[in-house]
Amino acid sequence: MKNLIFVLCFFFLRTHIIFSQSGWELIYSFPEDVSAICFIDTLTGFAGSGISANTKKIMKTTDGGETWNDLFITNNFITRIYFYNNNLGFAIGESGTLYKTTDSGIDWTLIPVSETEIFKGIFLLNEQIGWTCIGADKILRTTDGGNSWESSFTTGAISNWDIEFINDNTGYAVGVYANMYKSSDGGITWNQVTEPMVASMFDIEFINASTGFIVGGVGIAKTIDGGNNWNMVLNSGGSQLNSIQTFGNKFAWAVGQDKIFYSSNSGTNWMAQSFTPYSYLQQVSCIDSLNVWVLGDRKLYRTSSGGSVTGIYQQTNNLVENFTLYQNYPNPFNPSTKIQYSVNSTQNVKLKVYDLLGTEIATLVNEEKSAGEYEVEFNANSHSGSVRNLTSGIYFYQLKAGEYVVTKKMVLIK
Repeated sequence: MKNLIFVLCFFFLRTHIIFSQSGWELIYSFPEDVSAICFIDTLTGFAGSGISANTKKIMKTTDGGETWNDLFITNNFITRIYFYNNNLGFAIGESGTLYKTTDSGIDWTLIPVSETEIFKGIFLLNEQIGWTCIGADKILRTTDGGNSWESSFTTGAISNWDIEFINDNTGYAVGVYANMYKSSDGGITWNQVTEPMVASMFDIEFINASTGFIVGGVGIAKTIDGGNNWNMVLNSGGSQLNSIQTFGNKFAWAVGQDKIFYSSNSGTNWMAQSFTPYSYLQQVSCIDSLNVWVLGDRKLYRTSSGGSVTGIYQQTNNLVENFTLYQNYPNPFNPSTKIQYSVNSTQNVKLKVYDLLGTEIATLVNEEKSAGEYEVEFNANSHSGSVRNLTSGIYFYQLKAGEYVVTKKMVLIK
């Protein structure tokens, strides 16, 4: 992944730069806090009040977001508004708030659920089967279009943030403190799996059964095998990414702390889009490859051209193939384990270890390496770092070699 490159020339080394005038415009400023948006066509969209709003409500626009009308008071703030199609939609939020509409948002019904925590994410596989997650370790499933919900648990999760399934059986839930869980039985049971990033994860989205993305505290991770393996494809440069939205099999937008990233080739390359003034961007919603809305700091921005590009963040295919980080062995380990990696050209290499909170535990390598295979030993009791004599638990090791960044999980058992 390349750092953001401002347009100074038509190309730089292996990558090219694209530039145009800003494609984003501010179209509305909400008088109070808003935390959720969703558009179902070029004119019709919905918004939900945020936690600091004095009056909690759901609002609707019929002119593309330029004006908004109040639909009804909710008493609780809304975290997400989700439409499976133009008719069937849901609004979820605090204290077990779950509303359903079947007529494009004209009427909304409060669905009774026995939950008091905050609903965070929701996904429907079809008009009958869907899942939602709350801000603890609980997943709820519906098989009757959202009229009733049954619960299961991602045991040990601190806070689930989003959920998505790629078929009737296989689904993923992601959350804070690098929590990621997988279900292989339709959401009845969940098991923790290898996390793609050493940071919290806030949104997950698949464009087909094989290819999906996760955004979070350090950037974007991608899978091309249905979630079995994940690799970092973009480092956001310290900016937390909160939301990702895709259209078709090619187009995607990811937004967060003062950043908008865009891909038009299934997430192979990510480009930084021109966006001024900078805001803390919360959510993104699109209806096609051109019409996209972004919410941040009580302001709504829109592009009808897909957004403009100022630079390209790219992890080139040959770079990915030429560098490899292997799974540590043994794993689980006590107290030491070996980590192998390969470098096929001279690069500055960094290999670091982190805990579940993303705190750096040790730097194993930080020097220039020539092409070749390398092995380094990590000892949980005697490594050089700020913390020694580590306790049992999950840890992560991350390799940075040139533009290549990959993270893997290891387990210490004492």
